[in-house]
Amino acid sequence: MEEGGGRERERKRVPVILLSGFLGVGKTTLLRNLLQRTSKRVACIVNDVASINIDSKLIRKEVQSKRSTADLVDTIELQNGCLCCSLRDELFVSLKKLLVRSKKKRTKYDVIIVENSGVAEPSNLRDQFHEASLLKHPLLDRVYLKTMVTVVDSCRFFEEYYSRDTLLDRPNLGQGSNLPIVELLIEQVECADLIILNKSDLLEKETSELKSMGRLQEVVHTLNPLAKILVSSMGDIPFDDHLLKEDKNVLSLMSQITLEGQHRGAVSAAKGSSAKQHKHDHGHDHGHEHEHQHGHEHGHEHGHEHDHHHHHLEDHKRFGILTWVYERRKPFHVERLSTAIKSLIPKAPAKDEPLPTDAMESHIIRSKGFVWLSSAPSQIFYWSHAHFSFDLTSEGEWWDAIPREEWPTEENQRDAILKEFDDETGDRRIELVFIGVLLDAKYVEKKLDEALLTAEEYAEYIKYHKGPSPTA
Repeated sequence: MEEGGGRERERKRVPVILLSGFLGVGKTTLLRNLLQRTSKRVACIVNDVASINIDSKLIRKEVQSKRSTADLVDTIELQNGCLCCSLRDELFVSLKKLLVRSKKKRTKYDVIIVENSGVAEPSNLRDQFHEASLLKHPLLDRVYLKTMVTVVDSCRFFEEYYSRDTLLDRPNLGQGSNLPIVELLIEQVECADLIILNKSDLLEKETSELKSMGRLQEVVHTLNPLAKILVSSMGDIPFDDHLLKEDKNVLSLMSQITLEGQHRGAVSAAKGSSAKQHKHDHGHDHGHEHEHQHGHEHGHEHGHEHDHHHHHLEDHKRFGILTWVYERRKPFHVERLSTAIKSLIPKAPAKDEPLPTDAMESHIIRSKGFVWLSSAPSQIFYWSHAHFSFDLTSEGEWWDAIPREEWPTEENQRDAILKEFDDETGDRRIELVFIGVLLDAKYVEKKLDEALLTAEEYAEYIKYHKGPSPTA
């Protein structure tokens, strides 16, 4: 009875699709195409930080011109700003309004699509759904976050990546903050189940291989090997096969996991990629079938299903893109780490100065992961770097520093925590994923090792900071 009741609850809930990407990448065009072609009952929440929300008017105009489906679409406009800022609770208010409207019309939506603002950080909204789930928010009895979708302007991706601008410098992208554009671009790519490389027709005019579609696909795939990647022009994709596909057996991974789960997936994928890079001659099973912490099945499609594993190995060689994981069970010395960072991450030139000529040819594209600092034995720090942008922020406490009675009570979650434990250090560790073009891993390893505590320093450190035995 319980199993049947669970299936019935899932059947009644409406899936929510989150659509992210900078202003101008083609989100509205893609949404308009979807509304023109689908026979499903679709509701839209349009979020644009512009003073006049023209996007919603464009959508409504198109829908009203199609008399046969106009009654199937409801649109709610958000006029109060970015969902991912202080007003992000407005999303749940808007979802509730749609559900009330649906009840009045006695018509159940097949899907609700939320068009995020160009400056929105999708992980914030994902976290909001997670928090609501933990708090047993009643709205989640009626809706669930199904898929995170990011639309990328293929022609401008590398320009945005190498930009030294912040969102404040680019009002054309929306009302922003001091967040570097490259950080938001990378987050939108990494926090997606489906990535649509739009405006491919414009990129085809590029003659430089450094800005080719092949290189773009490989960079995006390396940044997020767990996502499906589709190439499109004018937002033209087979919606029912991808965006609106109903398959209860295949869950979208990124919409379900936390930052920690996302990191574990990245480490697993990087290790798998590194292994395949060393034995690629017959590596035809270069898939992403490794197990994830949450046991979700996850596909990967590029429109050439039969040969894409070998294709990625060849592109790794062709473009010199490598992934590598740095792992240590010693903390960094803060001052020496600062010196290492300066040697590994180039200082951004002034905005009126040209980029170094080799900026696109040999460098670390992305590095991220967990860091253990000797100055803060209980604190987890998250390392996030993309091009000239670098940030090291506190993400809470190591599990070893948290009393066992405050751990999750579910056995599988406790087991997952204990898998990271070491007899001496608990779950404290350094675990960094590096993605680079012509990456000199030995040089990176040498510089980071020089920043660790010495054997003498570590012996003293452990004497004063040894954690409790990792037993539950």
